[in-house]
Amino acid sequence: MKAYNELMKYREDYTGHYWNQMVEVNNPALDGGTSYWEDRILQQIRFAMACSLAQEGTDHALIESVSEKVLNLKKTQGYITKEQVLEFEQEMISLSEKMKAYTVHCVAHAHIDMNWMWGWHETVSVTIDTFRTMLNLLGEYKDFTYSQSQASTYQIIEDYCPEMIEEIKQYVHEGRWELAASTWVENDRNMSSGESFARHILYTKNYLSKLFDIDVDTLQLDFEPDCFGHSAHIPEILANGGVKYYYHCRGLEGHSLYKWQSPSGASLLAYREPIWYANSITGNSFSHIPEICNPFGVKDGLYVYGVGDHGGGPTRRDIEKLQDMNTWPIYPTLKFSTYHNYFKAVEHAKDTLPVVDHELNFTLTGCFTSSSRIKMANRYSENVIVDSEYINSMTHALLGRPYSNKGFEDAWQKTLFNQFHDILPGCGINFTREYALGKFQDIMAGANTIRKLELENLVRQIDTTEITSKLSHEVETAEGAGVGVHTRRMIGKEGVSFNLGLSQNARYGGATRLYTLFNHTAYTAMRYVEVMIWDYKEDLNQLAVYNSKGEALNFEKQEDGYNQYWGHWYTRLLVEVALPSYGYETILVTQKEDMSHSSAFAKDSRVNTYMDYTLENDYVRATFDPTTLDMTSLFDKVREEEMLEEGKGAGFHYIKEDGKEANAWIVGRYVTIDDVKRECIDIKKHKGATAESLSYTMKLAHSTLKVTATLYKGKHSVEYHVETMWNEIGDTTYTPQLNFQAHLKQHTGEFIYDVPMGEVTRLPLVEDVPASSFGWAHCQSNYGLYLTSESKYGYRGLQNSLALSLLRSSHHPDTHPENGTHSFDFVIGVGRVEEARQEAALLNHQVDVIGCKPNQEGSLPQTMSFLKVEGEGIIVDTIKKAEGLDQAWIVRYHEVNGLETTVACQFAREIETAYPVDFLERQVGEELTVEGNCVSSLIAPYSIQTLCIKAK
Repeated sequence: MKAYNELMKYREDYTGHYWNQMVEVNNPALDGGTSYWEDRILQQIRFAMACSLAQEGTDHALIESVSEKVLNLKKTQGYITKEQVLEFEQEMISLSEKMKAYTVHCVAHAHIDMNWMWGWHETVSVTIDTFRTMLNLLGEYKDFTYSQSQASTYQIIEDYCPEMIEEIKQYVHEGRWELAASTWVENDRNMSSGESFARHILYTKNYLSKLFDIDVDTLQLDFEPDCFGHSAHIPEILANGGVKYYYHCRGLEGHSLYKWQSPSGASLLAYREPIWYANSITGNSFSHIPEICNPFGVKDGLYVYGVGDHGGGPTRRDIEKLQDMNTWPIYPTLKFSTYHNYFKAVEHAKDTLPVVDHELNFTLTGCFTSSSRIKMANRYSENVIVDSEYINSMTHALLGRPYSNKGFEDAWQKTLFNQFHDILPGCGINFTREYALGKFQDIMAGANTIRKLELENLVRQIDTTEITSKLSHEVETAEGAGVGVHTRRMIGKEGVSFNLGLSQNARYGGATRLYTLFNHTAYTAMRYVEVMIWDYKEDLNQLAVYNSKGEALNFEKQEDGYNQYWGHWYTRLLVEVALPSYGYETILVTQKEDMSHSSAFAKDSRVNTYMDYTLENDYVRATFDPTTLDMTSLFDKVREEEMLEEGKGAGFHYIKEDGKEANAWIVGRYVTIDDVKRECIDIKKHKGATAESLSYTMKLAHSTLKVTATLYKGKHSVEYHVETMWNEIGDTTYTPQLNFQAHLKQHTGEFIYDVPMGEVTRLPLVEDVPASSFGWAHCQSNYGLYLTSESKYGYRGLQNSLALSLLRSSHHPDTHPENGTHSFDFVIGVGRVEEARQEAALLNHQVDVIGCKPNQEGSLPQTMSFLKVEGEGIIVDTIKKAEGLDQAWIVRYHEVNGLETTVACQFAREIETAYPVDFLERQVGEELTVEGNCVSSLIAPYSIQTLCIKAK
């Protein structure tokens, strides 16, 4: 094929990356001066060769013969005329039927990045302008079709240019405007929670079907062209939402047309774009089609075109060039089409396609850590909405309270928008970050307000008639104290607050105080809860705390004092209390019945005392270096096992990445680790009845970390609370990073991470990897060490260590994404992977505390469980009221152990019926057997199950 190869050198501008082709083909400065007719014959020869190669060279001889003639003309006369091209086409006309047998579905699309390198105002402008252009083109070219993803783009039109909706609707019903969306935005596929995926599908399909009056089942495509990797259980997730087809670009090499299968066995017909998703139409646009089609006996190919990122879409040039190229005789059949039409055309070959049965990762792994405030906002948004839905479900079921469906939908839509694949990964500009964090505050205000009001309504119905309280003094000042106060994220004593939970304001005073503590998890567990007592005027040294059974609880006084910004005296208790699954417990704080007397002798020390740098309970012992405060030992006293490697231990590390290759998307090569001045001061040791802690201030480079490491009495883990003033700035030389790394004494070489709606096992990798809330290092026989966080996603599992990435000062495109104050928590613990799951849930769903009135009549007991879900390896995702049904609730969970399991759900009310539903909450199976207030169901390995439970 000597002549062919030499001839193709005349079109070397088409041999580079397809992204470059798209840019160069529209740039007049880069036009090599090739005439239309010369390009036409060369591209037909190229496509004929692609077909011949895919068919073992059946037409090589003819192609080489024509190539030799064309090449000779190029060398002798320097150009090729129209007449000569027509003669060459006739010479190859025997190939025409074979070429035209290939049909290329040409799908027009405008990739609209939400707030990427611009602000919300520009995103709105881009969307409106793009849609107006597409409507004009649809009116001008009667065969032209257009496809647009992301429900949020249509909401922009409805909100800002509603007159356009009817025009779009007309073309939707003609089949010329494709609604290529199953998600609110093209969301990040690794850090969005599984429940977020469910809500993307629920709200997108319901919104679009209502807005455009279409059948919800016609929305079968998840179009995710630019997402930075794809989690392993997505096929199972999408199958529960009626999605059959998947389009993406990143995260996989090799296959383009394939079947993507999750661990459950659920699968999607998937297409991995082999070129790019924002192409223009060129003569070389289709030469890859035969290579994709032939192995599977299909004749339909896909080509996506249209200017993207900043919107735009296809141009008249693209449309008219497609119309012209379709007349070329030695070329495929080109048709304006849709994604759905393409996938339906190749669906018959699904069972013959290669199967990919793993996650589609990794790429652009800096996105798991960059711009950490946005990631914090995402995690808290998801968790707070889920917790608030559960509470409102409980008050609706028990008290008949109205359900705030509109408020929750609004909060979810804002959360889903912030999961766009350039927002949540942190690879936007300051406009991007500011908009996301502004919406986050709206989300928190809405969801927290709903939850607080519903909790207060519920608490007013708890029967406490046997508990009386008298006012301590004639004038009681506690009422109204603590408005808006939550001490967990108070910075200093000047009222600066990064509080994300509910305030514990006082409603009732007196010597006897009641508090109801709410557990938002499926675990019946011992919790360590901070309880604020306001203006308590009795003897604080004579306090006692009891549960609803009258049993004395373990507690300690952690702090008391007066704050001028609050205007009240406060006492902060730490109480050890068992809380029921998805339920509450009421505790009593009062004076001891048997008053003790303090010794009259002075308690000042008469000998030297020495700092003990060890935290210890009955289960573990953690030892810290006196100078660096690194954890040098984590010893499991039950198993008599040391978990950390001697001489390395676990601790914070200041890392400098190579700034030349690092940015928000990419973690650079580690250049230095801890090559900066680090000193620890203000070290304090606390030892109380419920917990021991070490607190210190670490000066690190230009930044300051205030750290408290706490070991609770009944825990196998140490919890870190960190407040930092981060002043590190990245540049093209170095990208500063802070992480926490645990060096393992022994390790099997496997790590388990939780991911959306499941878990994955990964091998050591010198790269950051994503996890929803925990990473577990398998050290020996279902036993290991774990790290879990309430706001971080980036983990790094090496051969003998596990690290959690905390902060990264990337310098591009946002120049200062991390500077300022941060507050975050993480846990290092030992145990089975089941313990890691539970600890992650407890850390991410903190206990709410609401004051309760003594001596009140009510219909509710002082403790109860609203819902118990029992089954090995079952993770509960949500409890919410069913859409459009009264006295019906949705319970969703997934299985992670890989075993068929019976799941038992025990509800707080008698059950009338229960049946499985999909993410759209439509019945998909037979009614289940109900016994009183309990329903049981069988779940397949690694599957998701959603039940609709209707109460009597």
